[in-house]
Amino acid sequence: MAKNKSNINLHNIEDLKDSFSEFLYNHIFTSNEEIKFINKLLEKDDLLIFGGVIKDFLLAIRESKEFYDIDFKDIDLVATNIQDEIKEFLNDYSIRVNVFGGFKLKLDNKDYDLWEMENTWAFKEFPQLGFDLENYLPKTSFFNSTAILYSIKKNEFIFERQNYEKFYVDNELDIVLESNPYPELCIVKSYDYYYKHNVQIAKSLRDYILKKYRLEENKLEQTQVNYYGK
Repeated sequence: MAKNKSNINLHNIEDLKDSFSEFLYNHIFTSNEEIKFINKLLEKDDLLIFGGVIKDFLLAIRESKEFYDIDFKDIDLVATNIQDEIKEFLNDYSIRVNVFGGFKLKLDNKDYDLWEMENTWAFKEFPQLGFDLENYLPKTSFFNSTAILYSIKKNEFIFERQNYEKFYVDNELDIVLESNPYPELCIVKSYDYYYKHNVQIAKSLRDYILKKYRLEENKLEQTQVNYYGK
């Protein structure tokens, strides 16, 4: 089992890597099907976790929640190198390609999104970064709450301390990179953070919401339903 959250200091994120690894294999990758899938991808190169899984883990620590109470929406993975052999392996699964070129599939009744590094939105927006993209990816997150990656192979977090501490230690939700293809979803998520986690909203994010709200107002209700199911 993962270690007791009350004994963990969020200031020292480097001390959380082993706890997060235990969390992944005790609460996320819980079936043989998932373990086989993850290990096959790791044969060729690294596999990065990003998005809600890390956020939910860290918020559970901050809010003293049990890990098994986490209701995560999906699991986002970035494969740093998907070769032809891996693509043949993926043919064994029922996969559909999303609008951004990522692979969507279900494993053990959980939703997975798998991305090739070169097909991520960040790579397409910043192709000049090339092989340094892994370290730059956290800077391409809209929210500071998700501006963090975890390398399964290296067992380490990739992040910028300023963005990490502003949200997880100081409890302030802010923008890292304003450029985003779905401003209406960013607005909906901002309200969700505010009401669900009692966060402070940074001035830059408040200004963004005010600026975009009128432009996206007709999309907000449907976005809420599509993303949260209510």
